[in-house]
Amino acid sequence: MNIVDRLKKEINATLEQEKQTYSDGAETDDVIQGWIEALEYVNGQIDSLEELEQEQPKDFRPITWSEQMKLGLIADCYLWNNYPKTTNGAYSTSKVTDVVEGILSVIVKFGQQDDCHNETYSEHIKVDRAKLNAWDGKGDFKHIIKGQE
Repeated sequence: MNIVDRLKKEINATLEQEKQTYSDGAETDDVIQGWIEALEYVNGQIDSLEELEQEQPKDFRPITWSEQMKLGLIADCYLWNNYPKTTNGAYSTSKVTDVVEGILSVIVKFGQQDDCHNETYSEHIKVDRAKLNAWDGKGDFKHIIKGQE
């Protein structure tokens, strides 16, 4: 039994106990009702995650640490092309959302968040995985991004 199955078993056992308590005379107890609703919600979320996991392409594999580091450098370039390096609260992130035939779909987010600013911008880019791995992380990266070669 994997960890998710064990977790679901524990949640379902707790849910059944709470339902029994509710039916044994605690129908007016809002806390018990809240527990029941929360546990049912968690079960639904686990089911949704399991469905998403089954929909993943068979060749999908997590990206390597090196690939994530290089994508972070690309996200930083988007940031510094739009903000001065002295900007307070500047940030950038990159997240791979899909991998199809060696092409990474990446969401790059960057912006500024501090006590005076709350700006977020987002770019969806397609990155050639082989070219990303061959890139040394220095200099121009446009040859890596589909449509910007």
